[in-house]
Amino acid sequence: MTALKQYSSHFRYKFMVCGCLLLAGAFGWNLAQHFSRDLLFFFVISLGLVAWSFYGMVSRVEMTADRLVLMTPWRANRSVEFRQLISVSENGRFNPVLTLLYHPRQADGLLELDDVHSLILPAVNEQAALLEILEARLPR
Repeated sequence: MTALKQYSSHFRYKFMVCGCLLLAGAFGWNLAQHFSRDLLFFFVISLGLVAWSFYGMVSRVEMTADRLVLMTPWRANRSVEFRQLISVSENGRFNPVLTLLYHPRQADGLLELDDVHSLILPAVNEQAALLEILEARLPR
């Protein structure tokens, strides 16, 4: 399974990691000066945003001749064959991402047509081109 194309995560994830780290540092410093439940709440929220942004930043999408693979660290790679696809759409306003709807495969390799799963890809560079390719690969 050799990659035809790899799509790295969008630059906005790096920007969000840096911005949220600055926010977490500011909340942490204020929290060290005087403890407040409000500051603790926003400190935890900013750390959660750092973790979410970092996870998106290190993820990447790889396309082969017959499938799309989402590669994320600390998690198994998730792949969807083009023959499994039902639909592809772009969702979101601030951080538009691609959402794939597909039929899962059974143990014997056949598709489970009564079940539908979804896979949300992180925002990637050249996302419009990836969307066009996936829409062209949808089974008719």
